[in-house]
Order: sequence, then structure tokens, then C-alpha cells
Amino acid sequence: MQVIGGQALFFLVLIFVIGNTGLYALGVQLAKQDAWIALLLAMFSSYILLWIYVKLQNYYPEDNLAQIIIKITGKWLGYSLILLYSAYFFYISLLNLSMYTEFIQVYLIQGVAKSVISFLLIFNFTYLIFSGVEVIARVSELITPFIIFAIVIVYILVFSSGAVDFKRLQPVLSNGIQPIIEVTIPELIIFPFGDLVLFLMFWKYVNDKKSIFKISFWGMTIAGLIITFAVIIILAVLGVNLAIRAYVPNMLVSQMIQIKWLANIDVIIVLIILLLGFYKMVPFFYGSVAIVATGFKFDNKVFISILYGLLLLIFSYAPFTGFPFHRWINSFGPRIERFMEYMHVLFQMIIPTILLVVTWLKKSELFKK
Repeated sequence: MQVIGGQALFFLVLIFVIGNTGLYALGVQLAKQDAWIALLLAMFSSYILLWIYVKLQNYYPEDNLAQIIIKITGKWLGYSLILLYSAYFFYISLLNLSMYTEFIQVYLIQGVAKSVISFLLIFNFTYLIFSGVEVIARVSELITPFIIFAIVIVYILVFSSGAVDFKRLQPVLSNGIQPIIEVTIPELIIFPFGDLVLFLMFWKYVNDKKSIFKISFWGMTIAGLIITFAVIIILAVLGVNLAIRAYVPNMLVSQMIQIKWLANIDVIIVLIILLLGFYKMVPFFYGSVAIVATGFKFDNKVFISILYGLLLLIFSYAPFTGFPFHRWINSFGPRIERFMEYMHVLFQMIIPTILLVVTWLKKSELFKK
């Protein structure tokens, strides 16, 4: 039987929440130099979501999201929700795959075909899925300390280079509280903190069910503080305008390190971003496969994994993924962007809350009478 220990869960949550945030300067476009305040506000607000997810898991400790949905809603509505969640998890893994393929092409191995990079990425995280959730968690337990150590070293070098100027974060609240609220709700709550809804596919494997909230809380909190500090450094090094325009702000930050005896520091940044992004893709891809395999009781999970892997490879060429898609969406203005956010709100906030409320009603004495 697959089992996830407390330490493995902590590192898995930590690396998952940080995930692909290294590609962005989160919240800067709206909140400007106050983006770090918006991130902290989003993290504190997300504790409510985490409580909802864990509370739902506590009512069904030996079930994953697919099994929970069927027990609460019944088969017919449950099957529809399972397919929708599978498509949602699949889309996020697809979006990440496309973005990281482009990132690798630009910063690591120029000239290599997109199909080759996509295939290698899909092959690697499909192999991890075959190995099971315990292996996924244990690998995160091994690599996360090295990633954190590398991040610390990079930031020490950034400070040593003299590129950091905290005056670029001033004036604080120059545009008032409204831009902070606008970017926090729901944008920064959705990403990266609301993504933890996926862990309803993992928590059933944790050996100590009583510690799930505590461990996940601290994993999410430390990840949130690391992301917030990263945005502070981006702003302190690049300033607001350059941070908004930069393709990958953290790469530009690494290029600001001017130390004579040290060269090619950006390679370390590339590897950190890749490892973090890999652990955003793997859990979401696992979730998209496992929720269908469990919900519909497919015995041949290998076939489903390979099928989803092929679909991922095919759809990675679709025009609705990657950085160009995000730029195209943003060109239509805030209305279209809000529409995309509502999709995440539905799966991360509305459906889990409804499932929890229905569970309460089913277990209440009034409902039983």
C-alpha cells in the first residue's frame, strides 16, 4: 500500500506551492511595489480554503477526491464532476508543460524541437506516476532541501552584488488598498494557494491523518513566505516597470549578479525553475489520471496514463497554451481574464465548499430525520 509520511507531505506541499511561481512577478502588474503585501494577504486568506479541503478529507479519510464526490453526490452527478476535474487538472498540467517547453527552448537548449522537449518531460513524469504517489512524495523530500539551499545561495549572491535597492519598493500603499484587494481576490488566492485542492488526491495516503492540516499549513506558509521574498527581491533589483516587462523576471535578476570570479549563475536559476515547475506538472498530471481511474474504477491505470500522456503531447501544440496564449488573453482586457479566473474559482472554491456543506447536511440529525 502507498503511504506518505509527514515529512514527505511537508516537502511535497512546499515544492508544489512554489511550483511555477518562478516564471512570474506575481501581483506586480496591478499592485506594483505593493505586490508583496497582496501575496501575504492572499496567503492568509487561503487558510480558509485549506481548512475547507482538509475538513472535507477528514470526513472521508480513506478516500480521494473522486471517491468523495461519488459518496456525496451519487454516481451520475459524480461522474460528471470527476470528468470536469480531470479536464481541469489536465489543462493546468498542459499549460505548465507548454510554458516550460518554451522556457527550456529559450534558456537551456536552443534549437531543439518542441516535440522532443515535450516528449522527454512527459516521459519523465509519466514514469514517476507509474511509480506511485509514495515515490512522488519521497523524491520531493530528497530534492526540496537542495532547491532551498540553492535559492539561499543565489539570494546571498544577489545581495553581495549590490543590485538590491529596497527604495524601489517605496512608497508603500501609494495607490491605496484597492489594487491590492483586486489582485488578491481571487487572482493570488487562486494561484498559487488554491491549487492545493489537488491534494484531495494525495491526503488519503498520509499515514497520520490527524497531522494533515498542521503539516499542509506549514508547508503552504513557508512556501508563501519564500514566494513573497522572491517578489520583494525582483522589485528591489528590477523595479516595477522592468519587472512587468521581463519575460522571466528571475532570470533577469540572476543576470544582475556581477561578481568577477563567478559566471553563468543563471544556469542555477534555470535548474531551480525547472525542478520547481516539474513538481507542479507531475501532481496535476497524476490528479487528472488518478481521478478518472479511481472514479470509473479502471483497473488498467497504465493504459490511462499513456493515453493522457499522448493527449498531453498532442495538445501541447494547441494555440491555447503557453506564454503566447497568456499574452493573447491579456490583450482582450480584464473581462476575459476574469472569465478565466472564474473557472478556477469554480473548481477551487465553489465546488469544494458545496461538497462540504452537503456533507454537513447529510451528517446532521435534521437531515437524518
